[in-house]
Amino acid sequence: MSEFKETNYFQEHSEAARHVSGVPLVIDPAHAANFLNRIFASTKHVLELRALPSRERVFARQTDMIPRFLERHKAENIYIGVATREGGGDKAHCREIPALWADIDFKVTPEE
Repeated sequence: MSEFKETNYFQEHSEAARHVSGVPLVIDPAHAANFLNRIFASTKHVLELRALPSRERVFARQTDMIPRFLERHKAENIYIGVATREGGGDKAHCREIPALWADIDFKVTPEE
């Protein structure tokens, strides 16, 4: 019988953990694009991808644009809007939400 190693996914993959370990979290852009295509398959509006700290963003529907954006910004933090967008990137332009998510922001919530 195999033993399960107890891990805290969020702690292991947080910016602090990556900084301490010196090993960046590397995700294959093609696999990430495939994942996003599956999540957003039933939608009709565009996805918003943002890279920080460069603040570059793209609104994309074409499957080839997503891996190119991810590859170009692989050294940055990438954020993907959970809702599709139409006409802009703020809340007023959100159109479809194909998945349930939870957003825990440690700026306002203690980590403990």
